[in-house]
Amino acid sequence: IADHLGAGGPTHAYRLEVEHPQPRLMIGLQGVRKSVCVPQGGRSVVALRAEREGFGGEVAVSLAGLPAGVSATPLPVRAGTNFIPLLIEASADTPQTEALVQLTGTGPDGVTGELREDVLLVQGRNQVVFWSHTIDRLPIAVTQPAPFSVRAIEPSVPLVQNGLLTLEVVAERAEGFDGVIELVIV
Repeated sequence: IADHLGAGGPTHAYRLEVEHPQPRLMIGLQGVRKSVCVPQGGRSVVALRAEREGFGGEVAVSLAGLPAGVSATPLPVRAGTNFIPLLIEASADTPQTEALVQLTGTGPDGVTGELREDVLLVQGRNQVVFWSHTIDRLPIAVTQPAPFSVRAIEPSVPLVQNGLLTLEVVAERAEGFDGVIELVIV
């Protein structure tokens, strides 16, 4: 037995501390989006991730502090995956507003965790972080209605694992809007 300098021997004293591992859960934001803008009468999706430590099983996500007229539909996170798609919708009569929403995840045996995401603000050479900020609530803003909507037509057959499927996407434009609509799938 030796210490961090390589010294040790019969005249040295040692202390060993042992603790039971505690299960932990942390909810994070997947990708580069760190806020959500949802148009009046529209919807938006943000990807969350569940980081488990010392446990497995499903994780359920709940939100507190949503603006009036805004709803959120999180799907449970199955065991073996950490991706959580979160659908946020605003009714057409929701006023333009914003809120900082608290996200909480709950796992088996009462394990809970909250949103915690480090945002890089200034990075130097060799990827040294000079300044960062930790987000503990999800910023959500209700904006003006979008001039178009996009929807996918549900396929009549299921997608098999590692298979290919042609997906039909329909864009519906508001009257007077003739701008370009760019579809990006991530």
